Amino acid sequence: MKYNIKLIDDYLKKNNLTKKEFCKRCNFSEYILNNFYKGKSIRLSHIFSVLVEIKCRAFDLLGF
Repeated sequence: MKYNIKLIDDYLKKNNLTKKEFCKRCNFSEYILNNFYKGKSIRLSHIFSVLVEIKCRAFDLLGF
């Protein structure tokens, strides 16, 4: 699956966060975030964590 990584990158820049800090806020490991970047399959709970943190719609993150 292809995720809209630009939303995550923009959020990191806007909030001056490292990927490690972002993962801590989302309560998952950097390995999970790397899977987002690689377009690998992600648990729904991890997707929801990102959606809540960056305050966007699933439609936008999942690129439908």
